[in-house]
Amino acid sequence: MTTITLNLPETTQQVIARACSLADMSLDDFIIKQAYNNALTMLEQKSTWVANEDDMRAIVTEISTPTQPNDAMKALLALGERLD
Repeated sequence: MTTITLNLPETTQQVIARACSLADMSLDDFIIKQAYNNALTMLEQKSTWVANEDDMRAIVTEISTPTQPNDAMKALLALGERLD
């Protein structure tokens, strides 16, 4: 277990305490649940990329017109073959 100390303004502490009471949760459980859920949301938002119309056109163009592999790509493909 890890112990965390928080310095909260009195009004913030009162709001959180009221929310804990309404949720029928201990302060520890409430803060952990909220912090965890917010962390998951942030990670999802920051790791998801949404393509706009210009992005999609560029992707389709690149997929539709493949090029010959350069030396770096050939080396990468050869590495994959050695790992198999």
